[in-house]
Parts: sequence; C-alpha cells; structure tokens
Amino acid sequence: MGRLTEDMTGLCNEIEALRNKREGFIANLGHGVAELKEGFRNDRSEMARKMKADLRGFLTELKDDVADMKAGFNSDHADMAKKLRDDLGTFISKLTNTVGVLRKEFTEDIVGAHKAWFGYSPR
Repeated sequence: MGRLTEDMTGLCNEIEALRNKREGFIANLGHGVAELKEGFRNDRSEMARKMKADLRGFLTELKDDVADMKAGFNSDHADMAKKLRDDLGTFISKLTNTVGVLRKEFTEDIVGAHKAWFGYSPR
C-alpha cells in the first residue's frame, strides 16, 4: 500500500475512534444528566419534606402561642371586669352615702328656711 492509502486508512480509523468516543461521551453525558436529574429530584423532595415538617412545627408553636395569648387575655379581661365591678360598687356606695348626706343637709336647710321664714309651727 502506498502512503496515501495508509494515511486514508489511518484517518478513517481516527474518525471512527473519535466517533466512538463521541458516542460514548454522549451516552455518559446522558447518564450524567439522568443522575443529576435524579439527585435534584431527591434533594428537592427531601427539602420539601423538611420544609413541610418545619412549617408544621412552626404552625403548632404558633397555635400554642395564640392559645396562650388568648388564655392570658381572657384571664386579664376577667380580672379587669372584676376590678371594675368592685370599683363601681365602691363608687356607687360612696355616691349613695354622699347623696344621703346631701339630702339630709338639704332637708335640714329647708326646715331651717321654713322656720326662718314662717317661725316655729304651733304644736
């Protein structure tokens, strides 16, 4: 064989070797992409599970906090209402006593004015 034939044969062999390498590369690339997809899918699923668990925990804590706040509010409200009732009772009691004293003084003033104006009434 001549030099041209050997070069052509070598070139054909090199082309075929490169083609085989390219096909292998493409096949490996496909496997790599498939593995990446699977890994991404698994990571995403795990992340979603973890996030859901964290969210459930957060919501549970939030519900507990709200329940505690509500219980505290109800307790404080009951205490304030009792104090208000007690204070209003004390105020009304004092007001009733004050009105009684004022009525007595007013009655005495009217009697005194009547005596001053008309004198003592005969018995």
